[in-house]
Amino acid sequence: MTWQEAKKHCEGDGAKLANLRNEWTRVYVELMAIKAPLWIGVNKMETSRYFRYIDGWPITQSNWDALEPRMNQPCVFVNAEGKWKTADCNQNMTSVCMKSTDVPPTVPSDFPGTCPDDPDSPRWQRNSWLPFKGHCYLFLTERVEWPDASANCVRHGGTLASIEDPFEQAFIKNGIDRYKDVHNSFWIGLYKTHKGMWMWLDKTAMDYTNWGEGQYSSNSYGAIQIADGRWSTGRPWYDRPYICKTSKVLHPAPPTIVSPGVHHQSRGRIILAVSLVIAAIAVGLVIVLFLFKKSGRRLPIPEKLTTFDNPLFFNNERSQPDLVDTSKLVANAEEETPGPVKTV
Repeated sequence: MTWQEAKKHCEGDGAKLANLRNEWTRVYVELMAIKAPLWIGVNKMETSRYFRYIDGWPITQSNWDALEPRMNQPCVFVNAEGKWKTADCNQNMTSVCMKSTDVPPTVPSDFPGTCPDDPDSPRWQRNSWLPFKGHCYLFLTERVEWPDASANCVRHGGTLASIEDPFEQAFIKNGIDRYKDVHNSFWIGLYKTHKGMWMWLDKTAMDYTNWGEGQYSSNSYGAIQIADGRWSTGRPWYDRPYICKTSKVLHPAPPTIVSPGVHHQSRGRIILAVSLVIAAIAVGLVIVLFLFKKSGRRLPIPEKLTTFDNPLFFNNERSQPDLVDTSKLVANAEEETPGPVKTV
């Protein structure tokens, strides 16, 4: 079937053309594609002219073949090697349908956070990052080679910019228009692997492209042209200005002060009352001891304790008439009670 016929066939069965948004599904479809190429649920003509799954899920990981995706071929199939390829939607191929109860995420409308300070710029030039949705962008006009531009972006706290969709493309195009009288292009974070696959330096999925005519297959690094916003390629030794990109900085919310509940208030009052009682008892004991000491009277001491010399309770350690020297008592007892007298 053509891609559109395959889509209708799946919908007639209460399903959709498959999306490969997790590893298990991707491997399963790749195994089925060994027998014949399979249409999947990607057609950029139905998703704002960039590659997204038609059921609303974004492409977070892809497996494009070399020199893919091509701009003039909107529909996507998986070939016998498990690679993704674009094709004319009117070609006849087999297809794979998928039923799922998962709900795709909604597109966020609020993008909190602020752009970071630029640690590699003078103080009077800081905060030069420009915000757009969830990211910030730095347009640097020094002309350097692509590898140097990549390293410089890291020093500034970001990476060479990726372009994820037509909206981000329009923002960046507007940003570089200011330099059209001085420069003709800026480096971006595109590079070609040794297998001929184009990738973004920050690992963004390659689901949107805007290549200029004849530019896709040449050279090894990507740039964006100021004149029309199309992407071009260049050798690593070309000197160009460049664009850095980083995520917004999210500031922690201020702590919320919550008034304690009734239970915590009651517990606090009980603890306070107990503390006051203990403090009052301690003060009372100190006052009683002070008064006894001042009056010269002794505290009532149990009889068994009177044999101990305790200066805490007596004013004069030398004058303690009630104490008895037991050693003398023993000696006197021996003198008064001599042992038996022998008679001869």
